[in-house]
Amino acid sequence: MIEYVNPLWAKKLSQFHLKGFADFWDTGNHWFEKVNQRREGWSGVITKQIGDQTLFIKKQHNHSFKTWLHPFKGEPTFKREFDCIQRLQKLNIPTLEVIFWHS
Repeated sequence: MIEYVNPLWAKKLSQFHLKGFADFWDTGNHWFEKVNQRREGWSGVITKQIGDQTLFIKKQHNHSFKTWLHPFKGEPTFKREFDCIQRLQKLNIPTLEVIFWHS
């Protein structure tokens, strides 16, 4: 398992009792958008107020895509999204900020 915590957010997340995967996963499901269900999984986005900021938290379960490296089981969709966000940031292209990621 891989866990990423944005170092600029670690202290603030801890203050709001968001220290690990279970804390994010157990956050209530006030869906920001309709849950996407396909194949044998689902994916959706909820919002969570952290102080004066609203976080968008993407939750997914068994939501994957097939690749030539992983043609049967696939890889989690958000792994691809996380990798793309990281590439955009390295190129100084404005994009969203990943605060926490668990795979």
